[in-house]
Amino acid sequence: MQIRQSKKMILIVTLLLLAALLILVTCSVKPFVASESTDRISDTSHPQEDEPVADVADDIEDEDGEVGDEGGNEVDFEDDDENDVLVLDDEFEIFSIEGTADSMTGDSWDRMVAWRSNAVLLAEQHRDNVFVNMNPVENVVYLTFDDGPDSRNTSRVIDTLIEYGVSATFFFTGENIQRHGDVVKKAFDAGFPIGLHGYSHTSFLNLTTDEIIAELNGTNDLLEAVTGERSTIMRPPYGAMGENEIEIISSLNLDIYLWSLDTLDWAQTDANEILRNIKEFLRPGEIILMHTPSAQRLVPEILPAIIEFIRDEGFEMRALP
Repeated sequence: MQIRQSKKMILIVTLLLLAALLILVTCSVKPFVASESTDRISDTSHPQEDEPVADVADDIEDEDGEVGDEGGNEVDFEDDDENDVLVLDDEFEIFSIEGTADSMTGDSWDRMVAWRSNAVLLAEQHRDNVFVNMNPVENVVYLTFDDGPDSRNTSRVIDTLIEYGVSATFFFTGENIQRHGDVVKKAFDAGFPIGLHGYSHTSFLNLTTDEIIAELNGTNDLLEAVTGERSTIMRPPYGAMGENEIEIISSLNLDIYLWSLDTLDWAQTDANEILRNIKEFLRPGEIILMHTPSAQRLVPEILPAIIEFIRDEGFEMRALP
């Protein structure tokens, strides 16, 4: 009997000791509280309005100073408010170059297709100063006119642009600036940017480094004599250039603007074919190529219809930067 009672007492004491021990352990453990770093990780997904997104990005820089996730990938911060979006990779799409003409067939068409592919590749490799198209985030397109000025067509185009209240960009040759300074002044006074198109419209691929520099500087000198300003933009004659020519042009602090929609106006016999190309291929950010030499009567004729169509499609027309 006594042995049985002793066992009971031992069991009770053991249970009491275990209960006391459990109480001590529970009291010594602090409840979990979300740390500051946990809050900051949440902020990277939805940054607070009073905290600049860049400050959050700074917290996750890797050892090289590049912002990324743990796998080294670039990170985009998004928020419901579009104004708070941080996009670290802002390179926009470079378009294929479009535009057709019935007269362009066989070898001549094959050469043009090859040039277009190469031009897009060069724009990809030189995003800072070679442009095929502009950023397509807005419904904006860019009318451009090459090979002027002349005594008739360029002035007609300027008048139409003014009438419709439309911006555009001209690329003039030095020879024609020398011949038709009054038309250059008319374009400049109307607020249209003027870019360089070489002096003699000779392919830069057939010129030496010194000759290319002379063509561009000489044309800029002539432009400055008429307008009082030098240009910072250019378009190589025929769009002909390679790595060497890009390096030479860049050394003169000139940006290169090609085109993404070629109306092939010079190869058309019907003005409506110029308009057809625009109707068929128009995209936001498009740089549209047309010409205004004395032999080009189709562009002034169809330009009002082009402007009206582009506007009806909801696009704004701007000059190049």
